[in-house]
Amino acid sequence: MSQPELIDTAPLRALLANSIRQTIAEAAQVEPPPGASTGAALDPDALEMLTQALLDAADGGKHLRARLTLTIWQALQNSAPGGGAALDREGVGRLAGAVELFHVSALIHDDIVDDADTRRGRAALHRRLAADVAHRYGAQGADRLGRDLAVLAGDLAMVASESLAHQAVRGAAQPLAEAITRTLDQMRAQVMVGQFLDTLAPATGLDTPPVALDRAAGVALAKSAHYSVTFPLLLGAIAAQADAATLDALGQFGAAVGFAFQLRDDLLGVFGQADATGKPSDSDLTSGKRTVLIALARSRLPAKQSHRLAELLNSQPNQTAVTEARQLIESSHAADDAERLIAQC
Repeated sequence: MSQPELIDTAPLRALLANSIRQTIAEAAQVEPPPGASTGAALDPDALEMLTQALLDAADGGKHLRARLTLTIWQALQNSAPGGGAALDREGVGRLAGAVELFHVSALIHDDIVDDADTRRGRAALHRRLAADVAHRYGAQGADRLGRDLAVLAGDLAMVASESLAHQAVRGAAQPLAEAITRTLDQMRAQVMVGQFLDTLAPATGLDTPPVALDRAAGVALAKSAHYSVTFPLLLGAIAAQADAATLDALGQFGAAVGFAFQLRDDLLGVFGQADATGKPSDSDLTSGKRTVLIALARSRLPAKQSHRLAELLNSQPNQTAVTEARQLIESSHAADDAERLIAQC
């Protein structure tokens, strides 16, 4: 028998769907300028395609980040010294929704950058939109158009996230609203910087293994660990008016757990099974990612093999090259190092 959930995510899922629909509906309210001789309208079929695509992108998943925000708020709200000034349940629900919709936006853009085919066991949004375009309007140029439309859909998810964030702090005391907004801004900016560096890395020369390890760890914290665990915890705690000592402890805990989370993702990105993870198992290798696991492998391998792994990562490897790279990583026993790091976190 399955265990009951500590956090009921049904209201969260409904909130996400309503926010997406409302954002698109409000954007569709266009009016012609005064005195115009023609009306103004938007294509309802295209708007429905956009709406359904975003609803599907927001559906599924573990809602990990939103759950962390809700759980820590629930745990702290009655014990925090600021009690009465904390966000109420509706406010923190909207805050958790803002975090989740930001995640949806990030995933859409990440899949485009990685040229991924699947997400959560289904077609990635740019693939789904390409298929929709081909079905409705013809196959010519559908792949490029699907990517372009997905970029815009991801931007729209970000707008919906921002709208929920505004709603979450509406009516809150100014210091609390500012603390939440500042933390959200920091989370979003850090993810974008981390993603920028992660995306740029395959085009740059490979650093020496010690430098590569430090930089891979920095990117892992910026683009994933902090935004997956640290910031969601801090947002829930701030919403509950937690004190500085609690926030500091949660920050340290979140960084450790988030780093372990990313290390596990690194392992799955090389050795995972697509039918279990819901995403390609070789994307880190085909895109030449500079992950902590790769840095550990390069530091462990003899010079000739380390150089060969670097060559493979700097190319656009086919399946044979991917298999060779995976074998080199496996022979280095870097996975054992990653497991030890996870255990230490």
